[in-house]
Amino acid sequence: LTTPKNFESAQEIADHMREGRAVLMNFEGTDYEIARRIVDFISGVAYALEGGIKKVGQGVFLCAPQGVEVTYDVRSNFKSSDTAEWDDRDFEKYFNQ
Repeated sequence: LTTPKNFESAQEIADHMREGRAVLMNFEGTDYEIARRIVDFISGVAYALEGGIKKVGQGVFLCAPQGVEVTYDVRSNFKSSDTAEWDDRDFEKYFNQ
């Protein structure tokens, strides 16, 4: 679990993914523009590693490289409205509260 506060955190998250580890990112308290840049960057990393990134809660994203099996359904702890695929509207709604 990481709570990125600056864009430099993206490198560390990417390194974890390159080493085959999943990362749970909590953007609570993170500046909107920084969080957006990190999500964009990590989305690219996930694509390059044939992995994925999913919104699992409000402002919380799970990213994992290919071959990492997530066996716990973290979405069961959130309301159904929080578990849909995230899009720009969701992202802006969270950070513009």
